[in-house]
Amino acid sequence: MINQVWIHPVGDWFFPFITDSKTWIPIWVILALLLLIKGHRKGRVTLLLIILCVGLTDFTAAKIIKPTVKRIRPSRLLREYMPLTEKMGFYLHKQSEGITLSPAQTDSLIMIQNQVRILEDSLSLTPEKFRALSHIRILDGYGGRWSFPSNHAANFAAVAFVLTFFYRRRKIIPWIAVFLVAYSRVYVGRHYPADVIFGVLYGLFLAWIICSLWQYMLYRKTLKKIKGVSETP
Repeated sequence: MINQVWIHPVGDWFFPFITDSKTWIPIWVILALLLLIKGHRKGRVTLLLIILCVGLTDFTAAKIIKPTVKRIRPSRLLREYMPLTEKMGFYLHKQSEGITLSPAQTDSLIMIQNQVRILEDSLSLTPEKFRALSHIRILDGYGGRWSFPSNHAANFAAVAFVLTFFYRRRKIIPWIAVFLVAYSRVYVGRHYPADVIFGVLYGLFLAWIICSLWQYMLYRKTLKKIKGVSETP
């Protein structure tokens, strides 16, 4: 629906622009300068926690979760699936005509059949999904191989959580950015909706942990200071 039905020429320009990482570089630079120069101590702490959260979120999502889940991007799935099925069909057709395959071809056929079976089973490649993927609109390139979760959604959600944690009065702006970026990843054909939903939840979870640890450390430091003052003659 998002990629193929709820579309518009303006969206075909806007969402690839939104989803491009280069678009956000000036905004990140301006945000960092504002936090450093005008944010005083709270701003510097906010920037530090943003860096920690995004670094942890981006690394774990890209290097641990994605290679473990191994969900192929919707933009790439048929590019891998179709050549395998065509080659498998070629070998099976030769067998049906009574042509004996060489040992190397037999091994290749077995390997291809296993790969196809893995793709169909792990990705739930139903006929409905196959038809949808055959008409997918790819507006921002194919991207890397793995899809789950969305690093974009996770990183933006982590930033939004930290900003909301320290600047509650301006919370609407970062969450609008989270929604636009998450939606754009599905619109341009890079992710499934579940990828961006889990990405947002994952970014929130890690940011909540880091902000909670910082708050706990600050509480311990304040408690220690109060205790020290109360014990002073």
